[in-house]
Amino acid sequence: MRRRVLLMLLVATGCIAGGAHLARAAEASGTQREAMQMKLEELRERLALTPEQEAKIAPLVQARNEKLKALRSTSSPSASRREKRQQLQKVRAIQQEFVSQVEPLLTSEQKKEWEKIRSEMRESARERYRNR
Repeated sequence: MRRRVLLMLLVATGCIAGGAHLARAAEASGTQREAMQMKLEELRERLALTPEQEAKIAPLVQARNEKLKALRSTSSPSASRREKRQQLQKVRAIQQEFVSQVEPLLTSEQKKEWEKIRSEMRESARERYRNR
């Protein structure tokens, strides 16, 4: 259960390097709506989101997930290294857009926790990459 929650959080907070992979894992563990709800619950808890913040962040999470899903649908496991690099750049752009939309909605205390979450997720992605 903890692993599933961490996967959902990672998708929501946007681990740049692993975002597409984890979004795929979230879909595999349930419907996209259920996954999004879990991510929002985790964000609500860790960031102590107000109902107003949650209402503004929910559509941003959904839009980000839809963009990642569309990007995944155009990717191929047999893609060349150049194509994979281009895909990663697109994932990063989607992630950066998401972050730039969420951060202004957070208080300074929430931003500190947000950075901790993002740092944890980046480290987790690095670890997964090393263990391939």
